[in-house]
Amino acid sequence: MKTLLLHVPKLEDFYLPFGRYMNINYMPMGLLALAHHLNRSGHPCQVVHAGIEKILDPAFAAANLVRDLDVAAVGLPLHWHYQAYDVAQAAARIKAARPDLFVFLGGITASYFGLAALEAIPAADAVVVGEGFEPTRLLLDALDHGRDLAHVPNLAWRGPHGTLRNPATLLHPQAFVDSLVYADFTPLRHHEAYVAQFGFPLAYSWELSPEENRKLMTMGRSFFPLFVGSGCPRSCTYCCGNAKTQARINHGHRILWRSQDAVLEDVRAALAAGYRTMALCFDPMPESTPYFVELFRRMKRETPAADLYFEAWSLPDPAFIDAFADAFEPPHSYLALSPDTGDEALRKANKGYHYSNAQLLETADLLLRKGIQMDVFFSIGFPRETAALALGTRDLMRRMADTYRNIRRLMVWAVQIEPGSPMFEDPSRFGIVSNRRTLSDYIRVHGAGADAYTALGYRIPGFFGDARDRPVTRPAADPGSIASAIGWIDPADPAAGAERDAIAAFERDIQQFKCMEFCFHAKDPRVYNNPVLGRQACLDKRRLLAQRRQAALPDRPISDDCSWADALERERPAGPRIEI
Repeated sequence: MKTLLLHVPKLEDFYLPFGRYMNINYMPMGLLALAHHLNRSGHPCQVVHAGIEKILDPAFAAANLVRDLDVAAVGLPLHWHYQAYDVAQAAARIKAARPDLFVFLGGITASYFGLAALEAIPAADAVVVGEGFEPTRLLLDALDHGRDLAHVPNLAWRGPHGTLRNPATLLHPQAFVDSLVYADFTPLRHHEAYVAQFGFPLAYSWELSPEENRKLMTMGRSFFPLFVGSGCPRSCTYCCGNAKTQARINHGHRILWRSQDAVLEDVRAALAAGYRTMALCFDPMPESTPYFVELFRRMKRETPAADLYFEAWSLPDPAFIDAFADAFEPPHSYLALSPDTGDEALRKANKGYHYSNAQLLETADLLLRKGIQMDVFFSIGFPRETAALALGTRDLMRRMADTYRNIRRLMVWAVQIEPGSPMFEDPSRFGIVSNRRTLSDYIRVHGAGADAYTALGYRIPGFFGDARDRPVTRPAADPGSIASAIGWIDPADPAAGAERDAIAAFERDIQQFKCMEFCFHAKDPRVYNNPVLGRQACLDKRRLLAQRRQAALPDRPISDDCSWADALERERPAGPRIEI
């Protein structure tokens, strides 16, 4: 059965220094592996990246694509919730243009919601829940031969009498995982443009040229996401990939390490495709150290042209650091640490990989001595956090910026509520109020122009400790219409309007707090700016974008007298939404 795998990014967001931008530009790392597996199994498969197509041809449309292609099935990855609106719209347009096509979903967000994803996206015929390589092949086999889908493992589907979830499940064995090829770019249309265009960070501004995006929006090089394993033994409060959720989605849970021979084959193929930096974000420390020490030694010997960007979940130990320093050199190889918060108690309550600030600084000292460059990631908006605790994070950041000349960037993001995370599943346990509970909620907020950086989906009562913690007055009648004072609220419930307004106000206030105390924006995305310089760099970018729009130039950086919300209202351009 001829199949199209169509990656649909979140096609339009708006953020002041980016303008109108596209997000979720990296495809899930398993998509090319799935295409390779289907092709070798006798199901011809092509991969199309809707964002690349839109860059190359602004008139690109999903409906025209499926009319032109000789395919019988279309798979849409719904891996990140930010894609939800655009994936739902693409599915509807594909189905309207070709009612004969079988449309199926996959990825962690689609898998988490399972049957409910079919209710939220009526154009979808099925969801491959959990590990998808063999189940997708078996699904296409069944469709090819007109067989009932009831025996396909890991499948939720729309049958003649309603939606149902098959009882059969599948976890791929080690030998099968080692046989997969994650760096075969031949099925991807315009793969040269994909390799060249998308680096890290992941945003692509529609108001800048491709060349300007590479210069102003990325760290200079495209990263190839290197698959070395799967699973996680911990459960951070904010993470949808935690151990419990993975066990639920994948019908079982294990830490799986991929064969190093297979990993190195992917490195070679990625180098041949034009990548130079491999990006690795799989790190169940401390068990991972022996694996990575050996992998780094082999990369130095067998793939010396490859640099490495490594995101550490925990703190790398000395053996790991020694092996990294021996195998890779700056400026294109470096480590990222994620202490999340400067408050140790808050870190312990939210992060599965806990360590003290003293241990963090000891590791930073060692990286400095070894000549290893590093990024450091922090966040604000954790359950039980207050503004005062967040200011402690700011102070730790300043101390690190002043001490470690090997720091490239110090970044702060606001926590968003992820489907499947502990704080999503039980907000009352974590003292937050959320207005997201279903996939339809995510489709709604992203369809209404919610920005990936600022639409958090929750509030923390008492976070600021001042007038910004607005009291929420609820109607006396029908008190049961709101799930609880602390917990999830139904966005469609008219009685919950005050709570919805309070969440929106919290999102605005914490973004202003972030701009004033934590802004790290810089003209060069590879470096860190302090908040004063960051807000000026943001203003410079906003002025450039206003010139492009032939609009009035903003004259002040974000400040107490010029709020982020006011600037957003003035500077957000009108015009039709970018869609496919």
